[in-house]
Order: sequence, then C-alpha cells, then structure tokens
Amino acid sequence: MNNLLIPDYRFARLSSLTPDWLRQHGYQALLLDLDNTFLRRYREQVPPDQIHWVRLLRQHGIAVVFVSNSGGGRLRHVREVTGCPAVSWALKPWGRAFRKALALLPPDTPALVVGDQLFTDVLGAHLAGLPAALVASLGSPEFVFTRAMRRLETVVIRRARAQQRWPRQRDGEERTVPHGKPAVSVGIVGEKDREKAGIS
Repeated sequence: MNNLLIPDYRFARLSSLTPDWLRQHGYQALLLDLDNTFLRRYREQVPPDQIHWVRLLRQHGIAVVFVSNSGGGRLRHVREVTGCPAVSWALKPWGRAFRKALALLPPDTPALVVGDQLFTDVLGAHLAGLPAALVASLGSPEFVFTRAMRRLETVVIRRARAQQRWPRQRDGEERTVPHGKPAVSVGIVGEKDREKAGIS
C-alpha cells in the first residue's frame, strides 16, 4: 500500500489539535481544509466555538491558513471572521496549493496539513512533502465524486488496519460515522481557554 495515503496522525475532533499538542510536536502552523473539516459543507456561518479555537491557536503563536478546493463568498467570509489567509480553488491533491499556502508564512515554518479526506488532504500533503493529520468528517452531504472516493478510502483503511499501519486515534472514542450524517461534537474550548485567549 502507498504510504502517501496513510496519515501521520488521526483525530476525532479538530479541537484536539491544541496549542500545547502542536508545540510539543514542533508545528507552528496549520494548513487547514474547509469543507467538512472546519465548517460543514453548505453552511455559511462559522460556529462561535470554531472562531474561538482559531483565536486560541493564534494567541499562542500558531498560524492558520485555509487550503480549500472551494472558493467564492463562503471562503471569503471564513477568511474575514477568522482573520486567516486562504488559498482557494486549490485543486488538491496537487501540491501547488500547499506551496502557495507555505509562501504566506515566514520561511521554513513547520506546518501540519489537516483535513478529512485521504485522497485530497492526506495525499496532497505528502506529495508536497508535508505531514498530515486526518480528522473525522463533520458529515454534511458531499459531491458524488467525493462519495465515490469515500468508498476507496474504506478499502485503504481496511488494508492499512490489516497491515497494522493505520495510526491510532489520539482522542475520543473510536467509532465510524456514516458520511452525510452528523459526526462527533466539535465543542472547542472551555472557560479557562476562553480566559487565556481573551474571549468573553
């Protein structure tokens, strides 16, 4: 099996990527997917907890750049409410978009790609020579092509598990979420973290 499709890390929740965890693993930036990773597909408004999580990362010196295969007003709104730059119409898994995202950061910034798909986010990260974290999809309806890729993902995951090459989930209870249905809770920060980030 191709190592390019095996994520370096695996999480149930985006919120588990805390400033402490990122610093401990040497990362100073996230190259973050949008649809069904940060925001449910077709949803326009960013939930307050997601905004708080981004603010908390930035408060601790972790940069965030969105890298999305979509674009238009929806991504523009996300950029405005989070204050983070974005690369739109990225054509992942091609590595050019990740190189464009890295160019928005100081030179040699250690970055981690984060997304919910093997054949776009994980493959694209590895083609660009970057590490990748796979998070559980938020579960909103997906394109027909994406649904087809999900079937291939199932094959990849089953084989990786059989070969003991599938990374352990680093947070929460291990479970399978049917695509197109609500996934795990995405609650982000507690009161102490809100105070640290200056969030009321």
